[in-house]
Amino acid sequence: MSDGGPRGHALRWSFWAGAGGAGALIDGCPPGLALDEAETGARVLSGTFEGRTTGTPIGLEVTGGPGAPLKAAGAIARKVIEGVAIRAEAEGDSVTCIAEGVPAGWGAPAYARLDAEIAGAVGAIAGARRVEIGDGFAAARLSGSQNADPMRAGATFLSNHAGGVLGGIASGQPVVVRVGFDPLPEDAAAQVAAAMALVLADQKLLHRAQCG
Repeated sequence: MSDGGPRGHALRWSFWAGAGGAGALIDGCPPGLALDEAETGARVLSGTFEGRTTGTPIGLEVTGGPGAPLKAAGAIARKVIEGVAIRAEAEGDSVTCIAEGVPAGWGAPAYARLDAEIAGAVGAIAGARRVEIGDGFAAARLSGSQNADPMRAGATFLSNHAGGVLGGIASGQPVVVRVGFDPLPEDAAAQVAAAMALVLADQKLLHRAQCG
């Protein structure tokens, strides 16, 4: 049984589960990345040779809870976006995830908007009921001037109400996402961080393909 089809554009991922186990398939990962099973928490079935990715689809077989395939795929995505730090914390019924080091320019104004892709990926996690980028719903109670992120020379921002995404494109500030759950699943923070990593890896590869 699959999860309904692959996600992503340049990097595509899908998950499967059945009586024999569960796993993930990641297509589009660049060749030459060092990868071992301990990093993914899964058995690598394909796509590597002598501990490095080959550029062919990577098959993973996992054990564990429902979020295990997502977390295994996220471990590979983190290899693609090395240098971007992602942390996530659960508090109450929600998870806040912050990605630092995302370069300005990742994303697009349409079709592959960074904020929309993140919302779609984290919103697909079981139990997700609310997704906010930056100030999210709180922004509806602010005036335009209050919600704006003033900018100074050198692309320095004085605030980050937008959560690091302007017009669907990364601004260079930390990307901030909050996800509300009902109920909060096991390892929710790890799942949200993995989903964020997958989207950022896809956006990095898209940006590289378009801009070099």
